[in-house]
Amino acid sequence: MLLALNLLSVKAYAEAEYWFAGIKVVTVIIFLAVGALMITGMVGDHDIGFRNWTLSDAKSGSQLPS
Repeated sequence: MLLALNLLSVKAYAEAEYWFAGIKVVTVIIFLAVGALMITGMVGDHDIGFRNWTLSDAKSGSQLPS
């Protein structure tokens, strides 16, 4: 597809690159939003939250002092 755009004209190639870059930006924003929704529990079975950010003892499961 890019070869065909290159063979047509510089304007067609630039226009395609512009729209492809826009699609990439929108995709990154959507992934960030879905990730935030999954952390808060609005999407999925349960909320993950920030519980993985705490240190805990592997044997007892209790939290280590900060």
